[in-house]
Amino acid sequence: MSLDVFGFIDPVLESRPDGGVFLVPGHEGGYTGPGGTWESSVPEPIQLKLVHIAAASKKDVEWVGGGVGEPRDLKVVHINDGTMIYPDDDGRYSAMLRFTDGLAMRWWRVINADCRPWRNFCRVLVERSRDEPR
Repeated sequence: MSLDVFGFIDPVLESRPDGGVFLVPGHEGGYTGPGGTWESSVPEPIQLKLVHIAAASKKDVEWVGGGVGEPRDLKVVHINDGTMIYPDDDGRYSAMLRFTDGLAMRWWRVINADCRPWRNFCRVLVERSRDEPR
């Protein structure tokens, strides 16, 4: 029997902010029609249910290497509902998260993700994005 954290989260650790946490996929669309033309579409945000948001640790800030203007612009998000965030084929994370930092609803760019599908767990390091995406 293997350990599985699917649906298991201590109510004390659940820190979903007001307004919720949304995962916005990077690209959607596909080839359609007889000629195989690409038609892009606007991705629908997915609301994440079991999440825990915390400030990044000193180790996470050092791992980034000082590329962040403000250390408070880094957050660690633990996703416990089975949602996984993987990089694109070119190694970049195009998915973004959207949640409030206590002041306003903000966009957060994924820097690093540690996904463990056999445990239904994903740890994501995010950085506040100053640009409105798309």
